[in-house]
Amino acid sequence: MCYSTCVGNTVKLQDGTEVTDLPKKALGCIGSDLHPYIWKASIGQSFCEAQATCALVFGVALAPIDTPENLNFLMAAVNDESNSAIPHFWVNVRYIDGAWVRMPSKTPVPADMWDGSPSDTSSCVVILKSGKLTTVPCSIKLIYMCIDATKTFKPCE
Repeated sequence: MCYSTCVGNTVKLQDGTEVTDLPKKALGCIGSDLHPYIWKASIGQSFCEAQATCALVFGVALAPIDTPENLNFLMAAVNDESNSAIPHFWVNVRYIDGAWVRMPSKTPVPADMWDGSPSDTSSCVVILKSGKLTTVPCSIKLIYMCIDATKTFKPCE
């Protein structure tokens, strides 16, 4: 999965890739009353790049689905008209100690959330428009959302 170190404005991912000048301007506020705490990327990034951008640029999480509220929040944004052409988004699910868990709570992913069986424990997880999860290679560049699950501030104001 993702491990990174951060020095100044440079993040070095576990595969040695250096990400400089994380793309703050590449994230746009969705800005509706239904989901005011979500930023959506306008460019695709690998899972690790997306996670680093959310955490280091904004101090928020990559699309957590660890509570029904967070899942509903994300699905409302995923199914928004403006996202109709995007088939899936990165979500913050990890394979830890022999199980797929939702971060940050580390609660197990229920079997009925999967679209089939997760195929590869070295892959990363996306959520489909159906609300089901599936695995894809972590290196694929996909659109993602950063969510302030604590609702500390409204980025869209």
